[in-house]
Amino acid sequence: MSGSTAAAAAPRLDRDFTTWVTYAQIAFFGYFLYAFNPTVALVRDENGWSRSIASLIGALFALGAITGGLTAGRLVRRFGRGPLMRIGSALIVAGLVVYTAGGGVLPILLLGGFVASLGGTFIMVGGNAFLTDHHGTASPRALTEAHGLATLAGLVGPLAIGGLMAVGLGWR
Repeated sequence: MSGSTAAAAAPRLDRDFTTWVTYAQIAFFGYFLYAFNPTVALVRDENGWSRSIASLIGALFALGAITGGLTAGRLVRRFGRGPLMRIGSALIVAGLVVYTAGGGVLPILLLGGFVASLGGTFIMVGGNAFLTDHHGTASPRALTEAHGLATLAGLVGPLAIGGLMAVGLGWR
């Protein structure tokens, strides 16, 4: 098959409003995911904690992802993908508010990381399933674009944290 014939046979990807919203939600999680990790070291230094204590933040983050993975299927069946993704976005925001306002109170920081990670997992489960169903044979392209945008947003996250720290504004 020639290159032009293969290109002509490629399924058309219709980037409608719901696709762009899904892309934005997945990118939002990508930004959060990659910006979160550098803040753990900053929180550790601010509070004079050991690396072992600070690693609990990452452990609760992982527990949030596991919990999200175990519960997302039931929640999708009960509420649908769209509501699950909206809940996921709200949980990331709520978790970030708790995490950034937590100061040096370890249980509050742990709760913030857990809640935000739970929300991010809901976005990934709902978003990937939605794009697959919504775009059918063009779904590999939609998924690639969504995760490419998430990667780009993820690259910006640590740069934004570092830039804010460099100009003296702090990571929060």
